[in-house]
Amino acid sequence: MNPSSSAGVAVYRWNDANGDHLAAADEVLRNQFVAAANGFNPANPTAVTSANRIDPDLTAPVTQSLVFGVDREVMPNFAVQANYTYTRTTNLLGNASWSVTPRIGVSLADYSPGPTLTGTLPDGSTYSVPTYIANQAMVTAGATASN
Repeated sequence: MNPSSSAGVAVYRWNDANGDHLAAADEVLRNQFVAAANGFNPANPTAVTSANRIDPDLTAPVTQSLVFGVDREVMPNFAVQANYTYTRTTNLLGNASWSVTPRIGVSLADYSPGPTLTGTLPDGSTYSVPTYIANQAMVTAGATASN
């Protein structure tokens, strides 16, 4: 909740009336808000706490691993080795059975599909990763919550 960790940002459209490629105060279109970042809450611009609040009950995922290995020298200078690794991770963010979400007042139902990130890796293979975007109204409402 530290508001001084980074400078808050409010992005507005502007009209370069004099053509100097700089936004002067009278050129900023204050009725055309675009986005906020770094903890700035447009619903409460003078807030002394950050809008980027994380639920205090958020816990880290839990990973449990078991490693079993056997190696045997079959003959001089020749050995055989077998290993088995089992890993289980629980309490992941977004797990449907998990009752706590990282943002206060935002549930999994408040996320909608965002743009798909695609590209090509250095080895030539392609990737496609879906993204999800939180409902900004719910994020802002959670930032002004008392907990």
